[in-house]
Amino acid sequence: MITSLKQMELYKYLESIRQEPYVLGKHDCLTFTNKAWEILYDRGWATDVLGKYLTKSGKLKTVKTLQKELNIVTYCDLVDARLDRHEYMPDFGMLVGVEPDDTAVFNVALGICVGTTVAVVGNEGLIYVPVQDAKICWVN
Repeated sequence: MITSLKQMELYKYLESIRQEPYVLGKHDCLTFTNKAWEILYDRGWATDVLGKYLTKSGKLKTVKTLQKELNIVTYCDLVDARLDRHEYMPDFGMLVGVEPDDTAVFNVALGICVGTTVAVVGNEGLIYVPVQDAKICWVN
């Protein structure tokens, strides 16, 4: 259960990074949602994967390499292996997949539901999309 204290911690985190632009491996869908999840649930949902999707030079590994090393084709594969899919409208604190923008590496951009919107990392900071735009969501 997410307490009001945890909600406030999440809002403080969101405010602190609201203008932080997308940077692969530093502030991207995975790092952002993992930190938000850690705030809400006292553990990251993908801590063991952070950094493993980058080459030594900091570029994204090829899809073929990711498939081999992480056994994933999409973000959904990665999340499905760790969390339960939720078939209804997302609730506060759920991990959410929305239509990707030009920063997305896979078929969805991952974000966190914060009520009637989903917070997602964009090129120039956080963006908030309507919760109705969720393509898929997962619960703890």
